[in-house]
Amino acid sequence: MSSVLDFRIREGNTEKQTFKTTLGASEISLSGSGHFNKHTTYLFSIRQSYLQLLFQVLGLPLLPNFTDGQFKIKSTLKNQDEIMIMGITGVDRMKLNTKLTGDYAEYLLGYLPIILQETFTTGISYRHFAGKHTQTYIASHSYLNNRYEKYIDNKNKPENRILETKAIEQKTTLRAENTSNFSKWTFKEGIEWNNYHYSDQAYQRIFTSMPQTIDYHGRLNLLAWGVYFSGEFRSQNQKFSSSMGIRFDGNNYSSNIAKLWKQWSPRISARYAFNKKWSIGTSVGLYHQLPPFTALSYKDESGNLIKKD
Repeated sequence: MSSVLDFRIREGNTEKQTFKTTLGASEISLSGSGHFNKHTTYLFSIRQSYLQLLFQVLGLPLLPNFTDGQFKIKSTLKNQDEIMIMGITGVDRMKLNTKLTGDYAEYLLGYLPIILQETFTTGISYRHFAGKHTQTYIASHSYLNNRYEKYIDNKNKPENRILETKAIEQKTTLRAENTSNFSKWTFKEGIEWNNYHYSDQAYQRIFTSMPQTIDYHGRLNLLAWGVYFSGEFRSQNQKFSSSMGIRFDGNNYSSNIAKLWKQWSPRISARYAFNKKWSIGTSVGLYHQLPPFTALSYKDESGNLIKKD
C-alpha cells in the first residue's frame, strides 16, 4: 500500500561456488554465490559503468559514471538460529564533456552542474526460532551524500565557484520484532528506534544589477521511535484473507509530535479469490510522514528552527 516495496535478496549457493561476469554496451559486472562452510553462505555483485566513454563518443554534454555493489553473508548457528550481514552501495559521478565545441555545446556547458553522489546501507540481523514464534533483532545504518557544483567556464577553482549544494543524510536503526504463526493467524509486533543526522549547505553567487551571495548552512539531529502491531488471517482453503495493523510514531523534533498516540497509522485489507484466475481485494489506511529534512532543518537568522511549532 502507498508504494511500499519489500525486496528480499536470495540466499547463497549451499552446494557449489558460482561466479558470473557480464560485459555489456555500457557496463561490466561480476557476481558470485557460494558458501564458506556448511553453515555459512555468501552472495555478492559489483558493477562498473563506462557510459562516460560512450557518451563522449556520441558528443553528449554529460558524462555519467556509476559503481554499485552489494553483498550478503548468512550463517546458521547450532541451535538453528540465523545471523545475517548485508550491505548495498552506489557511487555516481556525472562530469561535463568540456571538449565539446560550438554555440549549442557552450550554452549547455554554461549551466549544467557537476553531480556527485555516494550512498550505502549496511546492517546485521539475528533471528531466533522458538516454535511458533520467531524473534528478529536488526541494526542498520544508511548514508547519503549528494552534491551539485558549478564553476565559471567549468574551471574547478575556488574563486570560480558560483554554485555548490551539499546534503548529507544518515540514519541508524535498531528494531526488535516478534512473529507468531498459528494455523490460520499470523501476528506481528515490534518496536523501532531511529537516529537521524542531516546537514546541508548551499552557496550561490547571483549576478544581477545588484550581485549577491547566498551562503546557508543547516543541521538537524532527530531521535524517532515507533511501535507496531498487526494480524493476518487466512482461511483454510486460502480463498479469503484479511489483515489489520496499527503503528504509532513519535520523535523529539517538538513536544507535540513526541507523543506516540498523536501519530497513529491504522490499516485494514481484505481479499477473496473466486478461483485461480479471479480475485477481489480492498484496503484502506492512514499514515503519517515527516516533511523533508531540508524543510525541518530550516532556521532563521537567529538559528531557531522555523518549522518547530
